[in-house]
Amino acid sequence: MGLFDGLAGQMIGKILEQQGGTVGRLFAVAQDLVQQNGGLAGLLKKFQEAGFDEQVTSWLGDGENLPITQEQVLATIGQGPIADLAEKFGLSSEEISSGLAQWLPEAVNHLSENGKLID
Repeated sequence: MGLFDGLAGQMIGKILEQQGGTVGRLFAVAQDLVQQNGGLAGLLKKFQEAGFDEQVTSWLGDGENLPITQEQVLATIGQGPIADLAEKFGLSSEEISSGLAQWLPEAVNHLSENGKLID
């Protein structure tokens, strides 16, 4: 994992710390998911290919972040991979998809500038 993805992991961790509860495990899930998809750019590409280009573009831009639902996260990543992550990290599929729906827009927003991920 490169420097940028390490910084992405740190930013995600800070955002998740604000949520309390299952934070440590959600952070581990996020890191694992980013690694599985070739970095944060790869994960975003997956969302764009699933039809959420407008949402991803809003997260990268300077304006308001469009939301994504836990159902959309589940549909994009897939029920199987989410279930595997749930078993691996001791969380429910709902906790994972809900947590990702909450932190992903904000994390990408903090890790981007002028419509692009910060290198």
